[in-house]
Amino acid sequence: MTGAGASCDDLRNLRSWLIDEPEFRGRVTLCESSPHAGEMGVETASMVVGLAASGSGLALASASVRTLGSVVITWLKARTNPVDITMRRSDGTQVTLRAAEVKGLPADEVRRMVDNLTAQLTPPSPGPAGQPSPVTG
Repeated sequence: MTGAGASCDDLRNLRSWLIDEPEFRGRVTLCESSPHAGEMGVETASMVVGLAASGSGLALASASVRTLGSVVITWLKARTNPVDITMRRSDGTQVTLRAAEVKGLPADEVRRMVDNLTAQLTPPSPGPAGQPSPVTG
């Protein structure tokens, strides 16, 4: 996942929302880059969320995507700054959500958005190795 308009603190905050969900504990990694010469601190570039354990099956992966979508949308609705979050599967399939577009959505529209996100980002059935399909940025 990547966040346009998101500060390092925003992505760290989203990470804390995600790891509040038991299925994501130990599965959310921030990918931080080193500062350029003359700059201080680190710049969070992206976040990786592992969606399903090896051999866990498509139903569990789909449930993980649904939870991921629900958390991200709820987090975006709480933002006061204009933030875009792009969720990308390892095969390049991606969905971008914008805080401005989700902020005032009623519950039925949020459910529809989560359904669409789940359909777009649920990984295909794993191959023979049964490897998980992470969402990356």
